[in-house]
Amino acid sequence: TVPLSLTSPKPDRKKLVQTIQQLDTTLKTRNCLTLIYLREALQTLLTREELDDMLQALHQNHRLQLNPVDNKSLYTDQQLNAGICEKEGTLLFSVTVC
Repeated sequence: TVPLSLTSPKPDRKKLVQTIQQLDTTLKTRNCLTLIYLREALQTLLTREELDDMLQALHQNHRLQLNPVDNKSLYTDQQLNAGICEKEGTLLFSVTVC
């Protein structure tokens, strides 16, 4: 994972995109990083709500895509619980940098 210090300041949107890219490279996820890895890397720096808000803002600004899960049966409950559940029931599961 990306080394982030417990004393690091909260990342801004630019740093969040950089973190996603670093994790993607490290984990070799081919620009389709599942949210569980991002949450684990940032859990001491951002609350779930803060991270979700930043991801949604970056998505709205066309900096990244939030992708729905394709086949829930391939993943654990822990992995699925790391996703973002939209109001209409779609589970956003991974992130792709545009």
